[in-house]
Amino acid sequence: MSLRVPAFLATVSLFAASAVNAITLDFSEFDISEDVGTGLTLPDATITAFDGSIQVRQFNQQSFCFITMDGCTGAGSLAFTQPVVNLTLDVFGVAPGETATIEILGSVGLLDTVTVTEDGVVDLSSYGVITELVIDAADFASGSAYRDITFEIVPIPAALPLMLSALLGSGWFFARRR
Repeated sequence: MSLRVPAFLATVSLFAASAVNAITLDFSEFDISEDVGTGLTLPDATITAFDGSIQVRQFNQQSFCFITMDGCTGAGSLAFTQPVVNLTLDVFGVAPGETATIEILGSVGLLDTVTVTEDGVVDLSSYGVITELVIDAADFASGSAYRDITFEIVPIPAALPLMLSALLGSGWFFARRR
């Protein structure tokens, strides 16, 4: 009796579970400076404006802002369809003295609040699993936008496919014995 098939299934399951690719939110299907209303659903996230609306591709191919009568000074949320890790986003358009807040939410609620005071990449990877960001740029007189939002979907735990393949292998093994 050979255990080659169960071992092969366990190996394939382990590699499949560990394969993770970085995703960047893609706004390329929209026109430059297109106002998309108060809600925008993308394959991996939903963006919701709390006041005003959402404008995409205003400054960059992969950007959005919460636009009000005063410019990109609104507030809103970025909720992911699945929990994510290794999240980064580039905030730009921040003038000296302006601040914005980003509330970082996970499955257990509020993880932390980050204050943004200058242009640059905000690296949220140290917060682990994130489900949503709540962004408030009300203190921005000139407005700000958010671009190149990159993250990884939380993979299925490696143990789950491994356990399933072991169960299948055991079933196959015992079926062959009969």
